[in-house]
Amino acid sequence: MISRVFLAIFMMVTAMPLTALSADLNMNPGKWEMTFQTEMTGMPGMPAMPPMTVTQCLEKEPYMPQEQDPSQECRTLDFRQEGNTVFWKMVCTGEGGTTEGSGQMTYRGDTMSGTMEMVMKEQGLTIKNTISGRRLGPCD
Repeated sequence: MISRVFLAIFMMVTAMPLTALSADLNMNPGKWEMTFQTEMTGMPGMPAMPPMTVTQCLEKEPYMPQEQDPSQECRTLDFRQEGNTVFWKMVCTGEGGTTEGSGQMTYRGDTMSGTMEMVMKEQGLTIKNTISGRRLGPCD
């Protein structure tokens, strides 16, 4: 179950849609390290999850995920940008059922911070993430 949760978190992040970003977004493209602090509700007795860190190449336009799990299909339901903050809603379907998510991310040049909430309906599980990130340099 925990590996499914980590996979859901990773898939939601790597599928975040950044294709419609305007040129005024203060985000420097490149290799980014993102850390997620995860809180879960709906699993009594579940120990706190340690922070998870992923590294990914982020580009302003077009943003394309580096990795994609073939057992998951994600669709963007809503996406908007206000200044340096992007907001999204999406749904992913696959082997583990349906996951609905929403979030926001604020970019400040070489840093980012945001939140994301995902609901895994079939499991009765809600996952809340606090996200922080920093640009490491150019993409490999």
